[in-house]
Amino acid sequence: MNNFFKIISCTIIIIFFNSCAYEPVLKKQNYNFSINFVELNGDQKVISLITNNLNRLNNQNGTKYDVYLNVNQERKILSKDSKGDPSKFELVISVLFKVKNNNKIIIDKKIVRRDSYNNIVDKFDLENFENILFKNLSDNIAESIISHIANISE
Repeated sequence: MNNFFKIISCTIIIIFFNSCAYEPVLKKQNYNFSINFVELNGDQKVISLITNNLNRLNNQNGTKYDVYLNVNQERKILSKDSKGDPSKFELVISVLFKVKNNNKIIIDKKIVRRDSYNNIVDKFDLENFENILFKNLSDNIAESIISHIANISE
């Protein structure tokens, strides 16, 4: 009897997980638009990360959008220890982006992403950690831009 319940429960779990057809929206590779970067201003490191993410999904047969990016990044000191050395930082990346189609502005938005983190004594590790934060925040911003454009092109 105990074996019977194990077999039934395993079967139900397998059926449940196999019948779930969940697909992340932003993982869709067949977007029906292409992006032409017209103007890129600001922090080149962040711009490079964002444009690399956006360039991978260009569809030459789809609607062509002109994109203007103005990127600012700021590293703030949130708190200091008793000696006056920084103990906590905040990394803020703000992107003002415009999307045009046929010289008509379709989207004009500002995206701000931020993350706070503790200071690391080893400056090499701190720089590596900040590079990871830059990449993660830039990926998040690129996904947000893709989502905005995908919503208007549907």
